[in-house]
Amino acid sequence: PAPPSAPRAHPMLDAVSWTQLAAEREALVRGVYASATAALEQVSSEPGGDDPRPPAVVLDVDETVLDNTPFEAALVKSGAPFERALWNRWVEAARAEPLPGALDFLAACRERGVAAFFVTNRQARQEAATRRNLERLGIAVLDDPDGLLMREEKPEWGRDKASRRAQVARTHRILMLIGDDLGDFLPGVADTGVDRQQRHELVVRHAELWGRRWFVMPNPLYGSWKGALWRFADGLSAEDRLRAQLDALEADTGEPGAD
Repeated sequence: PAPPSAPRAHPMLDAVSWTQLAAEREALVRGVYASATAALEQVSSEPGGDDPRPPAVVLDVDETVLDNTPFEAALVKSGAPFERALWNRWVEAARAEPLPGALDFLAACRERGVAAFFVTNRQARQEAATRRNLERLGIAVLDDPDGLLMREEKPEWGRDKASRRAQVARTHRILMLIGDDLGDFLPGVADTGVDRQQRHELVVRHAELWGRRWFVMPNPLYGSWKGALWRFADGLSAEDRLRAQLDALEADTGEPGAD
């Protein structure tokens, strides 16, 4: 009989394996939500002064509340690249499970009277399926004001989430932000005008907020961090993107003159 064929090396294999299977990832995610819950107890008890707006938290959805690794794993096992049609089918199925700690954190929000708003770059036509997925998990989504703010739901709501956070801030006092991408916290970071070095400088500039009011989930699968490696250039082939990633690595073997 012919020997079994060797597994195909999918470029996302390590990232998907770690995200879905590593106990360390679960520990990290649980720790982030535990820290956010502890911070919530403190910031929600602080007086709002003359600000009449009720308190709220703003969360991303994918890889922050919902775990999409079964979809990513299916791509890896089939050897398929990401395709929008496949992603749309996964979203419509509404089968994503919650990240560890997400439901407990949202329950703590409800107990303290803190509204939860979900700002996602899922497209507007996917709002019903996204709401169905969240509500299947027991996550209540506000109707008035709108608690689920989708990309392109309004003409001015593009990939950058700043305008949607501003929409929430019109009616609520935002206590904290939780997401897996720098764009969940800062405006304009998924833009060719903001390079990798500037992104790091922005992180340092807002050092007092990380782990106190801003909480980041680990996501090696995708995000604006990858786009920054090739300056968000459109039309690059997979090979060109891979080359840009390799060129960006700062290697050191410990040998004189090595790079």
